[in-house]
Amino acid sequence: PIFAPIKQIIMKYIYTLIALLTATNTFGQNIFSLKELFLKGNVKSVRVIPYQVKENKKHRIQKTAVKKFYYDENLFLLANEQGYVVQQIMFADRDVFNLKTEVTYDDNNRETNLKVYDETDTLLREYTLTYDDKEKKMQKTVYFPKTGKEYLVLSSDTNKRSYPTYATYYNTDESIKNYSSYKYDKRDNQLETKVYNPDKSIKYTKKTKYNKNGFVTHQITKSNEKNKSLETVYTYKKEPFPTEMLLIFEKKTHNKAKKINYTFSYQYDEKGNWIEKKCFSEGKLVYIVEREITYY
Repeated sequence: PIFAPIKQIIMKYIYTLIALLTATNTFGQNIFSLKELFLKGNVKSVRVIPYQVKENKKHRIQKTAVKKFYYDENLFLLANEQGYVVQQIMFADRDVFNLKTEVTYDDNNRETNLKVYDETDTLLREYTLTYDDKEKKMQKTVYFPKTGKEYLVLSSDTNKRSYPTYATYYNTDESIKNYSSYKYDKRDNQLETKVYNPDKSIKYTKKTKYNKNGFVTHQITKSNEKNKSLETVYTYKKEPFPTEMLLIFEKKTHNKAKKINYTFSYQYDEKGNWIEKKCFSEGKLVYIVEREITYY
């Protein structure tokens, strides 16, 4: 079965790869976009809850809210009318949240301020982004109210859309944490990310392909240091959203790649976005992801 110990180990490795690349690719705080959640239309808010599913002895389905199911995070997003997320809340289960982030944008829809709060609404840290349009540069600082100290966490070259192209990340002691380079397509989809160690050796790479709707079809993440790679392949059939997700995990110490395959079925709202996704592995229902969506 899918949740046998060996499969759990593989899932742990996969989650670690996803988390490590995200941590070095988010300028200090990761804000999800509506496109990353396969959302379309004039969405105002979305509440996503992934549930692990088990069948009890009476053959009744029991659902347990979990923090995430691969790329489906337990979260709430509030977007402005331009489609940019202004509030993000990350949950540990159905009702208890860990972090709340509020985002401010300038007239060019660029992030300028992010405030991160804990579950008691105490401000943990505040990020400020500044842009130099003439030099095509950006900087990001973080302020910690508890200590009253502010640090530079990121400086980057940017493209015409002010997206980072080559970034330097800093530790709080001003030493270099890592470097990152980014490539985009004409629709501003991120095609390639490379993360480098301070000595410029490659730490991680991520390459992504998209369909005409801007949704991911193929993604491969490689960790040079840990000799691991994760390949994610989405299959789209008649549905506008993925009907199948194949995860291929490779580690050089393994004789062959490990594969986990999920198939999906959906229920939709009147706007054509999915509000329930059932996830099957080896023919067995293992996860259900529910979404509540509001619109402008």
